[in-house]
Amino acid sequence: MASLSNRAIQKIAIRRIQNTKTRSVFMGIVILFATMILAFIASYAYNITHEYATQTAYQAIYLNLSEDSISALQNDPRISSVGFYQSVGMTEKENGVTMGLVCSDENTMRLSNIVLSDGTMPEAADEILVEEGYLAAMQLDAQIGDPISVTYRNQASRELETYTFVSEVHTQPAICRFQLCL
Repeated sequence: MASLSNRAIQKIAIRRIQNTKTRSVFMGIVILFATMILAFIASYAYNITHEYATQTAYQAIYLNLSEDSISALQNDPRISSVGFYQSVGMTEKENGVTMGLVCSDENTMRLSNIVLSDGTMPEAADEILVEEGYLAAMQLDAQIGDPISVTYRNQASRELETYTFVSEVHTQPAICRFQLCL
């Protein structure tokens, strides 16, 4: 009878070992798949981030370039767009607000994510675009077509100019591209 019970215990032990072995193999497969999924997700996230970083357009500003350098940049196939602007001056701080006066082409405005909210691009020397928030911050009740007096300081002097307000603009979140300053 002892040998019968030993055999029964032996069979139970062998089945338990087989069940444990099957469970261990199954757990190993589950861990392997979980690791593979995590590795795939990490690799995918890295590749998306890397691809975004390498395909994002960048912006560069160059100062005091020769005509040859400008031509080289405009003809460079890696540069999708070139714009020009010239800083004219800056208003003096009033109510904690300053405004930079800049002459630029439409390309530079597009590259700088500046969009006309209302009105048209300036066509005359005495016309001006004003960012939406500036009028509110300066508590100016100006409408398109109204004159706006701006006192600004340039590198040489302090000047008072009157401009005709022709358009309101707003700046969108930055997407950088190449830009050229003269």
